Amino acid sequence: MGAVSRLQSVMKPRGQDTLVGTESRGTHTMGNRRSLQMTIMAALLVVSVQATGAGSGESRPYRFGVFPYLSPLKMDAVFAPVSQKLGELLGQKVRFRTTSTMSTFVERLRTGHYDFAILQPVLYPLLKEGMDYVPIAKFEESLTAQILVPASSSIQSIDDLRGKIVATPPLLGPIFHLADHELQKANIALGRDVTLRKNKSIDACFQQMVIGRADACLAPSFSVPQIEQTLGLDLRILLQSDSVPNRLLIAHKQLSADAQEKILKAFVDLRDVSGGGRLLAAMNTTGFVAFEYRDYEKVQTTLRHLQQEHHSR
Repeated sequence: MGAVSRLQSVMKPRGQDTLVGTESRGTHTMGNRRSLQMTIMAALLVVSVQATGAGSGESRPYRFGVFPYLSPLKMDAVFAPVSQKLGELLGQKVRFRTTSTMSTFVERLRTGHYDFAILQPVLYPLLKEGMDYVPIAKFEESLTAQILVPASSSIQSIDDLRGKIVATPPLLGPIFHLADHELQKANIALGRDVTLRKNKSIDACFQQMVIGRADACLAPSFSVPQIEQTLGLDLRILLQSDSVPNRLLIAHKQLSADAQEKILKAFVDLRDVSGGGRLLAAMNTTGFVAFEYRDYEKVQTTLRHLQQEHHSR
């Protein structure tokens, strides 16, 4: 029985015997009245809640994830405003969430925690291993590996890296292999001639360099402008590799095709809406374009080649 029917039931007229009788029956009747009033109030509350829920049409917020390449506070400064603008374009709230470690981020992807997310290309193979996501867009620019030093550093050439410490991001995918390939040309082997020191995020890598615990930092090109701005550093590029496709945008398979299309359009439209250019600049891109599978198949082919080259030495 629905809430309205229950309300009608408790309000049906009763016979005279409920209104007259002995004193004890009168007391019992007053108790019934109080019970009746409480039942009516409860029924009205249920009706009110049901009406509000039916009329609001509100859906739960989208969960938007980005792999943790900066500290959580810095990530929030970049992507919280992006989420707000996406919410306006989608007509539905978007909540940005990141993690403090890459392993936690990957685990959340495996459990389908995010509705859509931004990944670096090294995570693309995970999508082909059964994750419940599909790629829908990519950053327009290509990605390169860079080894950087402070502008004031005495290290002037790649050869000067011998015997030095290079801080690295937590995952060594394309960035490591692209840089390794370039260093090989100078007969320098990472891990042999140069000591590698992993860090939990890219900005932590640069912080190690600032405090003197590392001589240089290996990083993806998209992260460098943000690092220079937030840490107030003037950096010099010591090495820059060939390019591979950049970060990609994925959407959960459970989202309808229409919802996925709207999400893609919202990201692509950022370059054309008020304030969108500033948001894109904060993400170090000029915009998003449609995903192309052949680009990321090329990433896998390049990685396999570089890995084989690395292990054969």
